[in-house]
Amino acid sequence: TTTIATAGAAGVFNDIYLLTLTNRTSSAIIVTITDSPNGTTRFVLEVPATDVRGFTLDAGSAVPQGTAGTAWMAQCATAGSIEVSVAYVKNT
Repeated sequence: TTTIATAGAAGVFNDIYLLTLTNRTSSAIIVTITDSPNGTTRFVLEVPATDVRGFTLDAGSAVPQGTAGTAWMAQCATAGSIEVSVAYVKNT
């Protein structure tokens, strides 16, 4: 498990409006995104071998973080090499 967006200050939610996952391996990888360490699963994406998956939204339609002041996390179901890009808007 790795942090993909650091924790906001107390009372601050980091709502995601862009997420891309790039798979650098020769096998598909399933990636689970949670809105805090051991938190709620927000996305489960399968990224095909040497491919990219994700989404971009208007910042006003960002996916809300469930708990303020915590980090967004990514976990791969199998070993592999995934590059993550994320953009978020701070919300109080």
